[in-house]
Amino acid sequence: MNSLYEQKYKFTIRIPVYSPVRIMGILWNKNVLDLCCDDIIANILKSIDVIRQRQYKSDNDVNTIRKSVDCLVDLSVNEYTVSQIEHSQFPLSLTLKKLKTSLLETTTIYYKSLISLSHLSYCTVLSKDLDMFSKLIIPSILQPIKTLNQESRLSSISNYYSTLYNTLNNFPALTPPHPLLHTPFGQLLFSLTPSKQKIQHFLHYLSQTNNIDYVQEYNSLRSTSNTKDKELEYKAQKIQPLTDDERVLFSLSQDSTFEDFFTLLENFSN
Repeated sequence: MNSLYEQKYKFTIRIPVYSPVRIMGILWNKNVLDLCCDDIIANILKSIDVIRQRQYKSDNDVNTIRKSVDCLVDLSVNEYTVSQIEHSQFPLSLTLKKLKTSLLETTTIYYKSLISLSHLSYCTVLSKDLDMFSKLIIPSILQPIKTLNQESRLSSISNYYSTLYNTLNNFPALTPPHPLLHTPFGQLLFSLTPSKQKIQHFLHYLSQTNNIDYVQEYNSLRSTSNTKDKELEYKAQKIQPLTDDERVLFSLSQDSTFEDFFTLLENFSN
C-alpha cells in the first residue's frame, strides 16, 4: 500500500505516509469508539455528578474524567486540526459534539436546581463548578459552559442587588456623585428606578457597608461579554476538498470503510 502511495502521491500534508497505526485509528473509531461513545459520555456525566455531590473535593475523579476526555480528543483530531486543540474554535468531531451538548444540557439543569441557595452560596458553587470544568475539558467545549456560568452569576448578582435596592426607601435629596454610577451596574439600577439621587445614595451605601465586591464582578462580567475574544485569531487552513482516493488514504476519515482500502489497492494495481 505504501509503495503504491509513494508512486501516486509522494508525501503531502493532505495525505501523510501510511502506517498500521493509521489503519488502527480508523478501525478503532468505527468499530469501538462509535459503539461505546454514548456509554463513555454517560459515565463522564455520572462522574461529574459525583464530584458535585462531594462538593468538588474529589481530585481522583477529576483526573479520571480528564484522562477520558483526553482520549476522546486524541481519537478526534487529525493532521489538520491537531495544532488547534487549545483554541476555542477547534473543530469538534461528532463524539466531542455529543459530549459538549450533554455537558451543557446537564449543567443547565444543575444550575437551575441551585436557585434556592442564597446569593453567596450560589456564586460559590458556580465558581467551583467552572474551576472543575476548566480542569476537565478543552476550550472549545468549555466556552459555552463558561458563558452559561457567567450568565447565571450575572443573573444572581442582579437579583440580589435589585432586591436590596428596592428595599431602600429613604435617601437624602443631595448625594455626591459615585464613580460606579456610569457603569453597567449603574445602568442596571437605572432600569429599576431612573432616580440618579437614589442610585448614588445606594452606591455609597454599598461602599460604606463593604458590599461592593459583587458590583465590581458584575461590571467585569458585563464588560467581558461585550468585547471580542482576546485570544489569537483563529486561522483555519484553507484546504481543498479531498478526492475519493485521498479520503481513503486520509488517516481518520470517517466516511470511508476498511474495504475501501482493498478497492483502492486493486485500482492502483490495475
